Amino acid sequence: MHASARALASRPKLLLLDEVANGLDARNHARFLHWLNGSARSRMPWVFATHRSSDVPESMTHLLELEQGAVKRRRAMRASGARKVLQQDSEAFHSREAPVLSRSRGRRVLVALRNADVHVDEAHILTGIDLEVRAGDCWVVHGPNGSGKSTLLRTIYGDHAVASGGSITRAGIVPGVPLEQFKLRTAYVAPHLQTWHAPKMPVMEVVASGRHASIGLNDPITANDRKHAERALRRFGMFAMRKRTLAEMSYGQARRILFARAWAREPRLALLDEPFAGLDRATRADLTRRLNQWLQDGGSCVIATHHREEWPAHTTHVLELKAGRVIAGRVLGDS
Repeated sequence: MHASARALASRPKLLLLDEVANGLDARNHARFLHWLNGSARSRMPWVFATHRSSDVPESMTHLLELEQGAVKRRRAMRASGARKVLQQDSEAFHSREAPVLSRSRGRRVLVALRNADVHVDEAHILTGIDLEVRAGDCWVVHGPNGSGKSTLLRTIYGDHAVASGGSITRAGIVPGVPLEQFKLRTAYVAPHLQTWHAPKMPVMEVVASGRHASIGLNDPITANDRKHAERALRRFGMFAMRKRTLAEMSYGQARRILFARAWAREPRLALLDEPFAGLDRATRADLTRRLNQWLQDGGSCVIATHHREEWPAHTTHVLELKAGRVIAGRVLGDS
């Protein structure tokens, strides 16, 4: 919303909007669409690029659909027609099976937060968080923008500390064992990580760096690193791209590389922060299918998302945050 306001400050004659609805919660998403629909009363034209049918405003007058750099469809139409064309296939995101009921009691605790407060740059972001992730769990964390979802995932990962009076414990991390050992067996994926890698970095180096939870490599790739990197690239359908650089990747391909990087360490737990933001429906569906398979094979996950259709088929727990506090939590299958 702030970016849109800045763009209008110069009184433009044309407004170009590239995936500007990404990452907006329901309230801000509705505000954005209301603002965009209101612009129809002015003479200012706009072009809005999006992957989601839910982003299409009522005031839209034309649809241009691209595929591999070529125009696939071009027409003047109403928004309802565009939504039909762009409709996501929900079955591509969810298994036909019933959701897996939580039976995690008795399984190994991977991470536990008790009365956890978290401060970032002197701001109090999380308050009194209680959370226990066990082997085989898949937690979905949702809530409005600014509720603390990203901070919660980064706290679990080890980027932020829990304040005195609360605690966080991680499986295998005891006095004398560095936190790095937890990171080396935990996958972490977030869109901002794509900007942390230099465009000219080779794909193999990006993926192999996941073995060390680092950005890039300080030493040449070892045979063992290469073996795990190639396995991860195959897992996410990117093995054929192993000799290219990030600059040669599309946005969606770069996200697949980011997933491969996270899985190069053969993780036990995955922390996914809006992992499908900015991706087309086919890529989202494919990555979700691969994630569901990993969960079915015994993986554990905490995923933050605004979109219900992105909940993994094997979701076991749902946690809702607001202003840094838990306001609702449930185990799927509970009455």
